[in-house]
Amino acid sequence: MASSCESWLTLWCNAFPASVQAEVPDVCQRLQATLRAHPRKSSIDSFQISLASACLNIPERVYFFASPLKYLANKHLAGDVDTDAERAILACMYNRHHNGHVREHALRLLLQQTMPDFAIPHLLRLAGEYVAAIVYLLAPLLNNAVYAQAWTGFLAENPRFYQQTQSHLLSYWNAYYRQ
Repeated sequence: MASSCESWLTLWCNAFPASVQAEVPDVCQRLQATLRAHPRKSSIDSFQISLASACLNIPERVYFFASPLKYLANKHLAGDVDTDAERAILACMYNRHHNGHVREHALRLLLQQTMPDFAIPHLLRLAGEYVAAIVYLLAPLLNNAVYAQAWTGFLAENPRFYQQTQSHLLSYWNAYYRQ
């Protein structure tokens, strides 16, 4: 039976492409020291996407204590030794957090740097969620011509993901925000 540390690492290694696989264990190790399981859920669902022909399984929601996010923000502001890739990986991990406020904060941190390609599915999944503050933060990025080719390529490679995200977005907005 795999330890919780090994299963945690496997979960996240499957959520990122080969181009950043070397950084994922370092980020997971940093998180592992402060993680605790959320008492309401023991299993994690995931969604499957393709990124540059690589199959990734990204957690739908993760349930753990969110204190390292403040640590990340403080280190980022202090300009410590973390790489941009490590900061982006950690922000992507927290973009799957069960708490919408944590997801919003992680998105803000990710938007402070140049968006790496591996963040695309993490960001676009947020677009189909019910937290208005997150969708409002994403709107300028989704309309940014600099990223248009990246969005278009990703969505063309993942038509089912696009359809599901669009359906979720329309459904949530119809249910919660229609006036």
